[in-house]
Amino acid sequence: MKTEFEDQRDRLWQRIDTLMATRQLTQLQQARRLLSEWLTQHPDDYYSLDGGEELARMEGALEIIEEEKAAELVAA
Repeated sequence: MKTEFEDQRDRLWQRIDTLMATRQLTQLQQARRLLSEWLTQHPDDYYSLDGGEELARMEGALEIIEEEKAAELVAA
């Protein structure tokens, strides 16, 4: 049986997964804020610390894509 903490964490990650699925930078940034707030309240949640690495990589990749799009517009 799950604890209340586990239920809360599951709901958090469902929301984060939904935001990540959009593959939109603003949504990823929102997901990172949600995770940051969670980790402030639960610094010993190693599951979420580990999961945050994938989120950070995806956000970084989307930032690069956005920069490349902006550079293409300027060059055009």
